Amino acid sequence: MTTQASPVQYAYALDDQAILTHITDAQRSNSYTCPECKSPLTPVLGEINAKHFRHSEECCALESYLHRCAKEAFFYCYKQALTESTPIRLELKRTVYCNNARLKLLRNEKPQCQKGVPACYNLTQFFDQVQLERHDSSTGLKPDVMLSDLSGKKRCYVEICVTHSCTQ
Repeated sequence: MTTQASPVQYAYALDDQAILTHITDAQRSNSYTCPECKSPLTPVLGEINAKHFRHSEECCALESYLHRCAKEAFFYCYKQALTESTPIRLELKRTVYCNNARLKLLRNEKPQCQKGVPACYNLTQFFDQVQLERHDSSTGLKPDVMLSDLSGKKRCYVEICVTHSCTQ
């Protein structure tokens, strides 16, 4: 799957195997559907206008389309990472507190300093299962993407928030 910036509204569609496909990888002979509303999309592959997918009939809202595409893309990439044993990195900033031995001598329980340090985790080491829009019966929630371990005891919810079109 090619990932690049695109000025067109519908740059992605699902192919007949339900794989998210960028317009640059589309072929006229294949059939495509909208990731959000599931209606047919036609690849427009002309030389004059920008390549894009076009709804055949009524179209869905752009926010829904972008949201659905982002969920599909994350799901596809995570699944591929599990198959190929490649890491999916999550970088967080965590707060570290000083635990100087002198503080104990002064009987001061509060740490005197703190700083933010980066913490990097490989999600595929913790979660070897990925499910798209799966209802979690233990919490009653339905995340965009749910990561879990094989036992189902450890779970991580991924929620996609579309605020604007992505840039390269």
